[in-house]
Amino acid sequence: MAAVTPERGMIDLQLEQVSLSQGAFTLRANGRFRAETLGISGKSACGKTTLLELIIGLRRPDHGRVCLNGEVLDDVASNLHLEARTRRIGYVAQDADLFPHLGVRDNLLFGASRADLGGPSFDALVAALGLGAMLGRSVKGLSGGERRRVALGRALLSGPRLLVLDEPFGGLDETSRRGLREILKVLYGYFQIPWILVSHDRSDLRGLCGTILCIRDGLLL
Repeated sequence: MAAVTPERGMIDLQLEQVSLSQGAFTLRANGRFRAETLGISGKSACGKTTLLELIIGLRRPDHGRVCLNGEVLDDVASNLHLEARTRRIGYVAQDADLFPHLGVRDNLLFGASRADLGGPSFDALVAALGLGAMLGRSVKGLSGGERRRVALGRALLSGPRLLVLDEPFGGLDETSRRGLREILKVLYGYFQIPWILVSHDRSDLRGLCGTILCIRDGLLL
């Protein structure tokens, strides 16, 4: 497949007869999805995180092809698999997964150190996320919402072409959820980096995602 250059801020994701089995559970996905912001909803243990890990490159499918913006990331038939570190996909896990031995500034700078093709400027991102007053703090005392913002900043500073957010609102109170929703809107407006956002609560996706898909019992609908 010839590579194409998508419009800035767009995702072009192709999942061609993709499947992955884990014990009695099988994830199946097939289709082409083109959007600025893509939401994926579904109940717990339905396969949402497994699908993200396939897109990111942390897992390999048993069958099928995964393509992003015209580039083949996985093709089981030809034994092709691009490692996660080469895919230029920023990932924010459910627990934010910050480095506990580093402070806020150094967690952010770790992301910037991995930006092979450039990313948002440090100062612009700190301002957009409202992190200026937190730069000198340890991550150990941060609230859940603050940890999410730092993890977002670290992922974006790595210069990704796509941002993947796994349950970013999980465990947050309603005030923090509203604040994070507004921050995500601001980030897209400033930096035009598309995202895939996963939540078990479909209401989290409304107003943030132009296209919303559902996974039910391992099947992407």
